[in-house]
Amino acid sequence: MSKLCSLHMPPEIRQDLLVKESNYDLPNTPEGIKFSLWWDRALGHEKRAVLRLAHEDDISVMEALSKIEKSIPELW
Repeated sequence: MSKLCSLHMPPEIRQDLLVKESNYDLPNTPEGIKFSLWWDRALGHEKRAVLRLAHEDDISVMEALSKIEKSIPELW
């Protein structure tokens, strides 16, 4: 599967999680494009929440967003 783009964890989140570096690849699929469009509109705290969950649970950022949307849909 081809890669649409990569997201890089910002330094302030890396410091908070004591992570040297973390990147997340988005697949070139309809789901990857949907996530990319969400990312462009998302607020900083929403992006941080998704990146933090992806790192802590060792899942993709798309899975992290889905997990958050299911657990607290009224916030998203």
